[in-house]
Amino acid sequence: MISDNHNAYNNYNNYIDEYELTNGYAVVDRNFSIVTANEPMYLFLGMSKHYSIMDAIHQVDIDDFIDVANSLRPEIKKSMCIRMRRIDNSYRWVIVDIEKKVIPNTDSSEYLELHISDVLVIRELNKKLQQQIKAFKNETAENRNLLIMQPEPAIKEFCIKKHRIR
Repeated sequence: MISDNHNAYNNYNNYIDEYELTNGYAVVDRNFSIVTANEPMYLFLGMSKHYSIMDAIHQVDIDDFIDVANSLRPEIKKSMCIRMRRIDNSYRWVIVDIEKKVIPNTDSSEYLELHISDVLVIRELNKKLQQQIKAFKNETAENRNLLIMQPEPAIKEFCIKKHRIR
């Protein structure tokens, strides 16, 4: 007989294994403290906004992250691949798009916007997309009478242009 604790542990592990970070978003202040983040980011990190993003970045990658962040000018975006710690304390490679922003009408209110996605998840999503494209191509090759619908404004514009030409 399996105990309830064992079932709870397995359910927790399944949750962790199934949850992967895609389209994570965080706003980080000049001291690298998390000001706010979206739900996927909090689920991935498992921490409240009172922590520093540095707590999640692997120690080997911290200096590179700081160098990139400090080299940014406002409205300039850079991307990098670093290791970040998940809620279960395992590290995952993630792609981080970093952009420095400035609050308008202030002298020095800068912050960073981070867009973060797990590299392995992106790879799996790309595989699924390629399979769907292949299936779609096969389906359209078999069915030559494919009907492609245009959104209503595009249809109206086409009809107006057609009547002007004649």
